[in-house]
Amino acid sequence: MLQDVWGAALAGIAVAGVSALIAWAGLRWSMRRPGTMMIAVLGGTMVRLVLVGGVSIIVLLYNDVHQAGYLAGLIGAYLTFLGVEIAIVARSARQNGPAVDSAEGVDKQEG
Repeated sequence: MLQDVWGAALAGIAVAGVSALIAWAGLRWSMRRPGTMMIAVLGGTMVRLVLVGGVSIIVLLYNDVHQAGYLAGLIGAYLTFLGVEIAIVARSARQNGPAVDSAEGVDKQEG
């Protein structure tokens, strides 16, 4: 039984890992194209959530896996990879500086 739990957890980690690889590829793609990072991150997140949800439904409904083990591995790994993704995006934003001057778009009244 314990072996089933670990196998299910590894399957969840693998699904989250594939999602993380897709995120990494999207970030690499967007870093070479100025102004596309937020589109890639937000759009990529939505696509990845749908894919992970679909794969998880298929795995849980049509395979004999330990559900709690699978979900624990998936959620733990997904949150870990998401934290790494956020750190990469934040570091990239710090290195590239603000996209817009903070004074732009603000109506300044003289007098």
